[in-house]
Amino acid sequence: MAKARAKILKSKVLYTGKVFRLQRDTVIEPGGVRADRDIIVHPGSVVVLPIFNDGSVLLIRQYRHTVGDFLWSLLPGARSRTNRRAPRRGGNCLRKPDTQRGVC
Repeated sequence: MAKARAKILKSKVLYTGKVFRLQRDTVIEPGGVRADRDIIVHPGSVVVLPIFNDGSVLLIRQYRHTVGDFLWSLLPGARSRTNRRAPRRGGNCLRKPDTQRGVC
């Protein structure tokens, strides 16, 4: 059985940035409720988790403005433009090799 979906009556882009856009959709939901829904649209991303022979993993420590501090993170990557489910070959790990640590 197919899932019921909201019917979009109108859609307005409120903001477009380098990484995402914000849009407001006016919809009629499957239960008949009419509503305005603010949606963040992002193309998606991937992460890389290097696991070494000894079982250790590689994390990076990066400053994140939104929390005003450094956080530990996985290595970021990008998705393929043609296949949204597949990681892009040559993502950040391959484009920005960490030769000092001997990874990627």
